[in-house]
Amino acid sequence: MKNKKVKTVILIICIILITIIIVVVSLYFINKEKNLNNPPINNEEINTDNTGDNNESENQPNLEGIFYHIAYIENNYIYDFLIDENFNISVATKEINSNSASILNETHTPINFLNNEQKEYLVAFLNNLEYSYELGEEKELEFSNYAYMITNYQLEKGLMSNDTENYLLELILVSLVAENNTYYDYLMKDNKVINYIKDSNYQELNINDKKVIELYSKIVPSSALEENENREVYDSYKLNELTNNTYISLSLYQLLYNDTSMTDCLENDFSTISYINNSLFASTLKNIFGDISYDISTYEGYDTTMSADFYYDEERNQLAINYYNGDELDDCLYTDIAYAYEVNNKIVIIEKTLYYFLYDSNDPNYDSTETGLYNSVDKEILLSKFNIANDIKEVINKLEPFVTYYAHTFTLSNDGNYYYTDITRLN
Repeated sequence: MKNKKVKTVILIICIILITIIIVVVSLYFINKEKNLNNPPINNEEINTDNTGDNNESENQPNLEGIFYHIAYIENNYIYDFLIDENFNISVATKEINSNSASILNETHTPINFLNNEQKEYLVAFLNNLEYSYELGEEKELEFSNYAYMITNYQLEKGLMSNDTENYLLELILVSLVAENNTYYDYLMKDNKVINYIKDSNYQELNINDKKVIELYSKIVPSSALEENENREVYDSYKLNELTNNTYISLSLYQLLYNDTSMTDCLENDFSTISYINNSLFASTLKNIFGDISYDISTYEGYDTTMSADFYYDEERNQLAINYYNGDELDDCLYTDIAYAYEVNNKIVIIEKTLYYFLYDSNDPNYDSTETGLYNSVDKEILLSKFNIANDIKEVINKLEPFVTYYAHTFTLSNDGNYYYTDITRLN
């Protein structure tokens, strides 16, 4: 009887052990099959291409946790950016062809050139954009040279390049493509003009004040000032001082705009040259600079943005303007008044500028990729590879974090007039 009980206990234990073994083995193979169908996410890559059976829902990209999707086209490439809830950014890139479609399903690789503060700035910037359409609306990104489409999954809205012209947004997209956080250093710094003023106890002037406009018109002819098109890059902007060339070029430019009817012109049908009366030139220069020393015989010449050539004619001992013989535009400045103040018998007009560089006619090895809009004449940072300045004043205002400031000083003379006496780059 006792042996029978022992055998029963042993049988029960064996059954329990066999059951446990079967369960463990089953769980192992179930888990293995699950892992084969759902491989772990690699920290080096974020794959948004969910392939499975023919179920349509399983073919859609997994956008769980994604806040923003940005499709950006530059030249012949499309860049597809994803930004998740932790501000992580990943990108897929593809060359465009006639059959190109969305690359949202392509493998997206993390980009890690931004620090956390810069990432937060980027997301805050995207949050503050004015999204113009609901996600349910039919929208298609045009394959032009430069275009973008942004999907904001938090708001369930979108934005396209043809809905608005946003220079800072375009700049941010370029920075993502170039993986260059220099742009963010500029965007996040405090570039207010008053931070660069060294004078103290000054009195701020209204930038539209008649006295300010009259003085600024001495260095920017009124006809150009009205259109915010002071595009001349005198050597004073590059050398940070007023030079003999600046004195003469700026004075001739005033004559070209305002007083050419008073010049001593050659009277024939084949000439576009005006030879400037020396007395007229002297009075024009004095009106701007006061009593200063200058020498027209050492003038180096200047080509304006109007394709007019300024030069010294040694045979006639006169300055001349050839209206249609200037070289093609090398560069220009986009400018506007940023601030004005009065202190110690001087008025200072601070000008904000952006620099547009086209080509270097003196450099046989010129690289065409340098063409574009820069923050300064030093070409420190390329803001755009294409000319975006359809409205110069608007562009300067929108890109104000990147502008370079110049202080133009006008000093009160004993004759009661203010004359242009100094140029100083502030930042």
